[in-house]
Amino acid sequence: MKKPCYWTCFGFENIQPHIQHCTHKFLGFQHKDSLKDISDLLDTYFALNPIAPFRATFNKEDFFGFYKNLRVLRPADESPFLFPLKQQLDAFRKDDFPVYQPHLTPKGSKYITSLSFNVNAYYLMEDENILKTFAFKTPNPQNPQSN
Repeated sequence: MKKPCYWTCFGFENIQPHIQHCTHKFLGFQHKDSLKDISDLLDTYFALNPIAPFRATFNKEDFFGFYKNLRVLRPADESPFLFPLKQQLDAFRKDDFPVYQPHLTPKGSKYITSLSFNVNAYYLMEDENILKTFAFKTPNPQNPQSN
């Protein structure tokens, strides 16, 4: 029986994350205790750091992989991609690459040079299944307690 693979990602409005997403952290196989710790960390992070939906344009072409043969698009602005959370998740699995670079692998034509999405959620995934969703919410200035 295959061991499940865990990962986190940013989700796009009206698109299931297993179809298109921006990977945040590849976690690989995790023991049940570690998975609970990851889930608790995410619960705490998003409770203390509410995130508003944002628009991201992925238009910086790059190539990943040992042979630099995996074409990806990186966002023009990387600042909203939760680098502090990424550092906390690094405690559960060390990355195989030196620096985290938000990116997506464009689905479809190799000639796509720019994609824009409304980023509205963060997901904890097991293979292609959503384990947990953290929906981004626009702050309500009239009622800060509801945020």
